[in-house]
Amino acid sequence: MKRPGQFHEPERKCPKCGRILEHGATVCSVCIWDSTAATDEPLKPRNDKPIIVGILLSAACILAIVSSIRMLILMEEIPDLSYVDVSGFLTCCGVIILFGALSCFFGAILSFRRSRYSVVVLAAAFGMLGLGPFYLASLLSLIAMIIAAVSKDDYKP
Repeated sequence: MKRPGQFHEPERKCPKCGRILEHGATVCSVCIWDSTAATDEPLKPRNDKPIIVGILLSAACILAIVSSIRMLILMEEIPDLSYVDVSGFLTCCGVIILFGALSCFFGAILSFRRSRYSVVVLAAAFGMLGLGPFYLASLLSLIAMIIAAVSKDDYKP
């Protein structure tokens, strides 16, 4: 019964299940949602730096794959152009660049998911092996590694 001068407190609903919470209750009796735990933690604003790292690593991956294919195709044409056998050297370089491209791809996926910070930085370091045209893949991987190092707090452990 409402007395004169007494204010009516609005009904509180559980945001998880939608049931009405009892007066003064901090825990929902149905779904056991704790209202005090949800308000204690301030929400961090989402940062776009991991997405930028993922885009840079994806671009470095594509450029490194192009460079690797160029090395492997050049391996076929070199015996006609010179007297020194460098086809084995070009094959080795092409495989190393391809390894750098695959690590860039893996690092880009992890960066888009915002997980495994250390693996993303390591993938960017291996991505610098993929030279690409005008060393552009190495430069993109270096920029991605610097941005990932700056935004360490944006990644999940």
